[in-house]
Amino acid sequence: AEVTSLGGAPLLVVCVTVALALGLTTLFGRWIGAPAGLVSLIGAGTAICGATAVLTVGPIIGAKREEIAFAVTTIFLFNMMAVAVYPMMGHILGLSDVAFGVWAGAAIHDTSSVMAASLAFSESAGRTAVVVKLARTLMLVPLALAFGVIAHSRRVSVAGVFPWFVLWFVLATILNSLGVYGPEVVRYAGLVAKFLVVMVMAAVGLDADLRRMMAIGLVPFHIGLFASLFIAVLSLELIRRLLG
Repeated sequence: AEVTSLGGAPLLVVCVTVALALGLTTLFGRWIGAPAGLVSLIGAGTAICGATAVLTVGPIIGAKREEIAFAVTTIFLFNMMAVAVYPMMGHILGLSDVAFGVWAGAAIHDTSSVMAASLAFSESAGRTAVVVKLARTLMLVPLALAFGVIAHSRRVSVAGVFPWFVLWFVLATILNSLGVYGPEVVRYAGLVAKFLVVMVMAAVGLDADLRRMMAIGLVPFHIGLFASLFIAVLSLELIRRLLG
């Protein structure tokens, strides 16, 4: 209900931005000769929901440990830059609260960074950004399914590699939307979820080999820079044309 309340224009911005960011990041990565797995991870992280997308797609496509760690590091680097740059650019460009909220929600990678940047702009922009980011994050569901089919359909059955957590995510969303859970259950579930995400991030770091990461070089940075700049410029142009 929150997503549909946005109307058609913001949802169109999100859909077009995600699709083009994934496609053009893949082409750019191939052009500079980057490992396919690394390109897919950074593309998914930039286009949809940062480290969450990286950690979701990584096991599905069989990405190497150092590729996952490097992709997460790259995403975090551009998240930090976005928190500082986006609010400043929003004021320079004279964006309204709604326009900036849509821009932050459609272009910045992780939800925490979206919140930080949009609330630094205004509280109203923060409310809009959260809903836009939610709509963008939901696209992780079809993306995970697509990567599963593409990566494994020729080797094993789809049922064997299906990311079943996606179904539990959808089920939990439906039940929560119907008001099945009370506020206390939702609050404590959120706290547990945040703790588990922190543990996953720590596990990625503990499982990474710095020597192998250094051997990859600056390729992830180049891919992340291209993807971040592209998604920022494209989404801003779409917002200006559709929202005024």
